Amino acid sequence: MKNTFKLQKTYKKILILFEKKNYKKCFKIINKIIPLLDDNEKLFFNFIKQQGLTLFYLKKYQEAIFYLELALNKSVDEKNIYELQKYLFNNYFKLGDYENIIKYGLTLTQHKKIPLFEKAKVLSIVSRFYYLKFLQSNKKVYLIRGLYYNTECQNVFKELNDNSSKDYMYTLYDCADINFGLEDYDTAINYYEKVENKTNDPDVLFGVYSNLSYIYKKKGYLDTMLYYKRKLNSLR
Repeated sequence: MKNTFKLQKTYKKILILFEKKNYKKCFKIINKIIPLLDDNEKLFFNFIKQQGLTLFYLKKYQEAIFYLELALNKSVDEKNIYELQKYLFNNYFKLGDYENIIKYGLTLTQHKKIPLFEKAKVLSIVSRFYYLKFLQSNKKVYLIRGLYYNTECQNVFKELNDNSSKDYMYTLYDCADINFGLEDYDTAINYYEKVENKTNDPDVLFGVYSNLSYIYKKKGYLDTMLYYKRKLNSLR
């Protein structure tokens, strides 16, 4: 396809359709054009990148990965690289692919221009998925890695002077669970108590009270165990 002007006009039309969230029409148009393009053509990158984004919003995550990775391999612009890696991270998050969530999450946090709040959220997710890998395999090495990135996440929240948001609260909750898994019960108690003071979410409190009652039973403090058992029962 040699008509560059026509290609540019079509690409602008696609961007307008994309902005209007008409993703199905975007997909159909791009799908017809890509086979006609030489992969060395100037606009080839734009079309494959846009197809990756379009497929993401169509919730065709596995198909989106092919185009996003193809675009990433052809990209030299830092802004494009960051955007594509962010979409790949979100794709793998939707697919529940632990390894690639961690891989692309850590890659994102290395970008110099990543907003601090976004960096904190990504580090929190990386930490959480290391904890989930532990639950899957019972290998404590994943807890140690999760704790490292959770600590990094908390440091970013401190830099942001943010200790009241829901995102920060979930970071503390993850830290409590990680220390619980490591059987560092005193540290876990400290974090569970912080979480309790920051939320009224019954699902979060259910986890907090369940684990605190277990810890105090393990430590032999039966009165405290019963106290948290009563709190747990009050949620039902």
